[in-house]
Amino acid sequence: MKKIIIPTFLLVLLAGCSGRDDLSDAYGNFETKEYLISAEGSGKILELDLDEGAQLTAGQVVGLIDTIPLHLQIVQLKARIKAIHAQKSGVRTQIEVQKTQKETLL
Repeated sequence: MKKIIIPTFLLVLLAGCSGRDDLSDAYGNFETKEYLISAEGSGKILELDLDEGAQLTAGQVVGLIDTIPLHLQIVQLKARIKAIHAQKSGVRTQIEVQKTQKETLL
């Protein structure tokens, strides 16, 4: 009988001491605060220097947005404005020519 009790006791002891660390050792509810942070501009994010849970201050720069497409749009719009101004002076000239032709026909 002792031959069965001692190995059984050792087996139970070893089973209880198995090194399983994958089980949770605490339970409960964790409350989090979530904040939505938005950028003042839009574009592709080139750099984001931010760690989850980090404390931020107002106005702190945490990322870099690619502004080249916006710059190219500005250049394109300025070129359009310049072309429209050039067309406007051409239209004024055409109006004067039409007025002159109208007067000569009457």
